[in-house]
Amino acid sequence: MMPKKSKTSSFISTLITYAKKFFASSNFVMRSKALAYGNVNARIRAWKSKMIRKKDLELMAELKSFYSVVDILQKSTYGDLLKKELEETNSEVVINNIERVLWHSLNMQFLKIESMVSKQDKEILTHIFKYYDPKDMRTVLLGKYKKLPFEEIKTQTFPVGIIDTAMFEQIYKSKSFKDIIEVFEKTIYYNDIVEYYVKARKTDKEFNKNFFLDYERIIDFCNYFEFLVYDKYITYVPYSDNSVKKIIKTFREYVDGLNYLKLVEAQKENRKFSTLKLFRSGNMNLNKAKRLYESDKDLRILLTHEMRKLFSNSYDTTKLEALLNKYFYTKLSEVFKTETLRIGSVAGYMFMKLHEYSSILAIIKAKRYGLSKEEIYLL
Repeated sequence: MMPKKSKTSSFISTLITYAKKFFASSNFVMRSKALAYGNVNARIRAWKSKMIRKKDLELMAELKSFYSVVDILQKSTYGDLLKKELEETNSEVVINNIERVLWHSLNMQFLKIESMVSKQDKEILTHIFKYYDPKDMRTVLLGKYKKLPFEEIKTQTFPVGIIDTAMFEQIYKSKSFKDIIEVFEKTIYYNDIVEYYVKARKTDKEFNKNFFLDYERIIDFCNYFEFLVYDKYITYVPYSDNSVKKIIKTFREYVDGLNYLKLVEAQKENRKFSTLKLFRSGNMNLNKAKRLYESDKDLRILLTHEMRKLFSNSYDTTKLEALLNKYFYTKLSEVFKTETLRIGSVAGYMFMKLHEYSSILAIIKAKRYGLSKEEIYLL
């Protein structure tokens, strides 16, 4: 016969059961995450306060002299980092120095962020920033084709995404397409890249060893990879909270914008709808898009009200693309402002930092080569 439990032990058992349920509850987990992000958020906000202000970037774009732009950089948060590099008199060397130092600063800060967040949130950030993978792939492969040194190419890439800098360096050092496949082996892209290789080999037996010598093949692969990411993977994130869902929503709107640009360009060229490759990861109803396109009706009805207003006054696709990119970064910066205790806030800050970096590089290069403010806006 089993001994009866005392009232005290029964009470303790009940207390432990309720405690387990409480600590396992989503409410407790959310509060714990919010508490953990208090420190991360404070650090992120401090970094945000040191970013170059929007009006200073606009001033840099308006200035006519390259060295007037350099003067503003010297007075910014980057001044100490660039002090030695900006002493150089050759403007081409100054540009290279600025790119190198700013890229290193950006990379070190993002590595710091990775060390501050959980393993799961680090994976979320990796997936969110795969947006940059196609851009960086094109930069690295074309840079290799032009025989540029990797250290120079690296500063034109963004140190985020599924394909990191070390992987891009491996791709740069590859001698054949099979070497590239090996780099992709542990990524979500692997099966798609293998499939691309198998199809390419059917039409070109020498594809593997001649890939890096064939400009047209490189461009074809870059276009394939870009379509793959935006069509299939851009909105995929393995875990998500409300802040991440807001970012995914922005990606869907961005993809709709890209599809709209394709449709507008195709209309100008009188192309058949069947020739278009539209991305499927947005909100756009592609069957409806086909009907509107073939009946020559206003395609903006396919977009959200906010995006219709964005594209209301222009059919110049270059300007439309610039407007779309501006809209994209504006929406992501809103996530930073509103989701203060979630991973989305961190991602929002990182997008703003990447935008600042690419804006600075665009401005200093434009001033070096005498481009106007309007031309910079379109870069």
